[in-house]
Amino acid sequence: MSFTKEEVIEKAKRVLIDINFWSSSVVKPNAKLVQGDDMKYFSYKDRAFWLVSFVYAEEDFGEGVAKVFIDIDAETGEVDPSLTNRGGSIKIRFDEKHNKYVRVK
Repeated sequence: MSFTKEEVIEKAKRVLIDINFWSSSVVKPNAKLVQGDDMKYFSYKDRAFWLVSFVYAEEDFGEGVAKVFIDIDAETGEVDPSLTNRGGSIKIRFDEKHNKYVRVK
């Protein structure tokens, strides 16, 4: 695969910073490369991807209760246009003019 665990965590952090989701309460980054037999649990994906997660707002919800998940294509590094969090999902896109990720309203 083209990216390391550290690289995809940094990319996911950038996404969260760009869309103003990042704060000091966003902690415990983790990334898992999903491929092979693990793909059967993700029927909406047909290629290997990194599933990156961060815990947030532990002081409000408890330890490890609230997480945000970001899918990043393992080969291209493309970020899935939908982040999943405790409240549902956040639609995003990359704004080339401003060189940053933005929320889609």
